Amino acid sequence: MTLIKPVAFVVLVLPVLSLGALPAFADDHAEVATEAPEAAAEAAADASAVEAEQTPADPYADGPDAEGFDSFAARASYAIGADTAGWMSEQFGLVDQNFDADAFTAGLRDALAKSDLRLSPPQAQETLMAFGQMMQQAQMRQQQEMMEQMMQKAETNAAAGQAFLDENAAKEGVEVSEAGVQVLFDTRGDGPLPNVGDTVLVNYEGKTLDGEVFDSSFERGQPMPFPLTEGVIPGFREGLTMMPVGSAGTLYIPGELAYGIGGNPRAGIEPNELLVFRIEVLEMIDDVDPPAAVAEQDAAATQPAAAE
Repeated sequence: MTLIKPVAFVVLVLPVLSLGALPAFADDHAEVATEAPEAAAEAAADASAVEAEQTPADPYADGPDAEGFDSFAARASYAIGADTAGWMSEQFGLVDQNFDADAFTAGLRDALAKSDLRLSPPQAQETLMAFGQMMQQAQMRQQQEMMEQMMQKAETNAAAGQAFLDENAAKEGVEVSEAGVQVLFDTRGDGPLPNVGDTVLVNYEGKTLDGEVFDSSFERGQPMPFPLTEGVIPGFREGLTMMPVGSAGTLYIPGELAYGIGGNPRAGIEPNELLVFRIEVLEMIDDVDPPAAVAEQDAAATQPAAAE
């Protein structure tokens, strides 16, 4: 074995060279020289035993694995193929509509076997360039369709939100800001009124017009500090400047003052979707660094930080 050769060379060959070059030394150490073959055999046996212990058992010796692969090479090859397909789908999109898996496999097989390819290098290059242009055009059409769908949703949600706000504004106790944010107090606090630039500690629960909760500090059991700066959605910022410390109530924020036409897909908020926040204004905070607080908000996709 490979691991044995250096041992055998040191134990067997070097003593022989030494004996030929230095006979006096050989005479004095004849007993050591005669024991060298036995030492080499023992070393070889020990190395073989170690190698046997370190060599894992063949998991396919008794047949295919649970997924039906009869060798690790087959399993790894399948994984590479699946990973390649996933990468291609992410990079090019619409692969299923513009891709022939059988032809791809044939090209891969011919190239690996170093067989004559059906396309010359210039032909392959020309084909790949045409394929790239086709995929670019398909992606542009897809983006256009997505934009049209987003605009349609934005228009629909804005109309639904405005209809709700018009009806809600007529209810007793609802206050409306100049920009259109509505506040309904459960309790009006007697503390200081926050201003833009202040940092306020609040408990909140945010939901969409259909009642779907997308975030709640009440549920986490941990109020959040919000700097009333550009890092917070405009309607949330304006609503808090209407609620003195100690207040509890509900904010109704028009979609254009929430996440606007882009929405917040990570939080499940659609374009121009009206948001409803249950709020408790706990205290003003003077020792919170606003950039740090904004970074903490941005770490959670659902908190009412402004869209990036």
